Amino acid sequence: MTKALLLFALLLSISLQLYCVNHMDLIFMMQGTTAYGNFGAGLAALDFNGDGYDDLAVLQAGWVPDSLITNPPTIMYGRILIYYGGPGFDSVADFIISGTYNSQFAAGAASYIVSLGDVNGDGYDDLSARGYTNYSDILADSHKPYVAAYFGGQNPSTQPGYYKSFPVFMPGETRKLTPWEILIMMGMMISITLIEQTIHIMN
Repeated sequence: MTKALLLFALLLSISLQLYCVNHMDLIFMMQGTTAYGNFGAGLAALDFNGDGYDDLAVLQAGWVPDSLITNPPTIMYGRILIYYGGPGFDSVADFIISGTYNSQFAAGAASYIVSLGDVNGDGYDDLSARGYTNYSDILADSHKPYVAAYFGGQNPSTQPGYYKSFPVFMPGETRKLTPWEILIMMGMMISITLIEQTIHIMN
């Protein structure tokens, strides 16, 4: 009994020391505003507005306009919220790219956003996103995956600076990709996805 208590005390001491070594203070939390919103489905860090501070881009894959909210959801437009870094960094989005149709930024497990770096050479970091093209019939040929690049700037546009949709390939089918397509689709392999709808900002 005494040995068991000593072992427990030793393990507790080690765990407390590890906690102290790796402890980070919580600055604040960001939370989604609606149920099933999938806030935090993707994250990216980049200097989107070129002020020298890293900015935080958050994918809210399940977002829809308020007039279309259902529980459980039947459609998902998705949107990208960008929070500018710096001394005034807070949980209020500074720039928002909102989807305008079902599945624009909601591609299930394949949804992603990723920093591309400055791909167009204008001094601002750029952001890539993946989703599906607009469609009226989910089985129609028009329902295709796409990749898009949103170019950063002091007054960025909500419209992509680069956009490319892809046909659905049959098994074994191959096609040569352009350098732009290869660069943007590489983001699919290095994107970060979260199951939770709460983002913890640590220091």
